Amino acid sequence: KKAVQDLTQGQTVRTPQFWMIWLAFVLSAGCGLMVIGSLKNFGQLEGGLSAAAAGSALGLLALFNGLGRVVWGTLSQKMTARGALILMVFLQAAMMFVLPKMGSSEITLTIAACWIGFNFGGNFALFPLLTAEFFGTKNLGANYGAVFTSYGVGGIVGPILAGQVWDMMKTYQWAFFIAGGACVLSGAIALILRAPSAADKVPETAKAPPA
Repeated sequence: KKAVQDLTQGQTVRTPQFWMIWLAFVLSAGCGLMVIGSLKNFGQLEGGLSAAAAGSALGLLALFNGLGRVVWGTLSQKMTARGALILMVFLQAAMMFVLPKMGSSEITLTIAACWIGFNFGGNFALFPLLTAEFFGTKNLGANYGAVFTSYGVGGIVGPILAGQVWDMMKTYQWAFFIAGGACVLSGAIALILRAPSAADKVPETAKAPPA
């Protein structure tokens, strides 16, 4: 889907749509990184699995991460990046809420890891496409660079939050529930998100009047 207009980075960051996309990415990425960083410890400390069993599940997560990028990118061509993103984050949320029950066997932990990795990989296919759909392709590199700063924020906040929850509660259950809530909120943002219209065009910084 072609954007109504090609926005510069300066115009893009002054739109409410940019900040909605940015926040949705923080929540979706932070959710994934929170859980990915905790999954091995969860399997060992709460599920009683060996380090090898928990580690093998994590290895498959990486494989499904790559697969998810391809599949979600393909789906976006049929239902738009926004539509695919809504589906992806709600599927991820569903897993977060049942994940506390899936750490007690290598099979269930592996299924959970594959599911999480598959959906997490979708972030790297869908957010660049969403940026192009909303702000155009002419300045996509600069615009997506601004959007991608959200990944760094999610990468810091998510794992730290999971560690804090473990220290306080001695269980990852509440960290997973928080991650599920973050995915739901990301999906809610995507549901109300609408591309800028021509009438919403953000002007460039005004030029100084002639002397």
